[in-house]
Parts: sequence; C-alpha cells; structure tokens
Amino acid sequence: MPSHAEEDLGSRFSLGVLPDTQFYARYGTEAAGDIFGSRYGSNPYDVQTQFFADNHAKLNMPFVTHLGDVVDEPEDDASWDVASNAMQRLEAADVDYSVLPGNHDLDMRGEASAFETYFPESRAAENETFGDAMFQRPTARSSSPNTTSSRPRGSNASSSRSASAPPTTP
Repeated sequence: MPSHAEEDLGSRFSLGVLPDTQFYARYGTEAAGDIFGSRYGSNPYDVQTQFFADNHAKLNMPFVTHLGDVVDEPEDDASWDVASNAMQRLEAADVDYSVLPGNHDLDMRGEASAFETYFPESRAAENETFGDAMFQRPTARSSSPNTTSSRPRGSNASSSRSASAPPTTP
C-alpha cells in the first residue's frame, strides 16, 4: 500500500521553462564558430529541449514555455535556425510549448517580424494546448509587444478580449 507521501507525488506535475536562449542561438551558428559545439560537443539549447523531449512523461511535464529573448540579433537568420531546430525537438516528441517573444526577437521584416517568420501562429496552432494568439506589434512608443499566452482548448475565455484584460479561467 502506497504511503501518503507517495500518493501526493502522483498529483504533481512539472512545467519546462526556457529563459533567455539568445546567446545559445547566437554563438551556436557557424559564423560565430559554433562555440558551444566546438568546446562542449553540443549546444545548450539543443540539450535543454532534448531533455524536455526525453523526460516529459517521466516528469509529468505537459507543457514547456519559452520566456523570450529567443535570439540576440533578430536580423541573423542563422540564429533563428538554431532556435527553430532546438524547438523542433519538442515538436518531434509531441510536447506542447509556447514561445513568448522578447525584446530581442522583434526586428520587423516588412510586414512581419523575424519572430513571426520562424514561429508563426500556424506553428503554435500545431500544439494541442493552443487556443488562439493575441499579438499586437510594437508601436513607436513601445518596444515590447502586448501578448497573452494561448489558452487550453475548451476554455470559456473570449478570444475578443483585449490584451490588457485579465484572463478568464474556465
């Protein structure tokens, strides 16, 4: 018979968090000499996402979130390639995730930012937990986007709410 402590562990879960990967992406490029790969044999961004992919079931980890600053230099496509490839490890393992753009990620390229090019809404929509996205491009007065995280399907939250309104819980 399991002890009370063991029963309590059964109700716990983990969330994976990826903060500030911008230097992993920047110095993992060929142009930067793939510093991590040449010195350590791998890029920390790849190692972290692979850890989440390999261990999400064991850790009862239903979701991973990236907290922003995916890249350091948003005009550098090679950095975005490093980031995109790392996040594909989660996709291959069917681990739901979100990516919040940080101030380093919002270099405009015509009508779309580099972030929107590499992590478009259509890519996010492949996650089971995706409900919708709210993204307002920065204005001249603000260098930071107004975003809300995607909500689980079946949520009662209205998709027409403003970015400044508090989320409605189911």
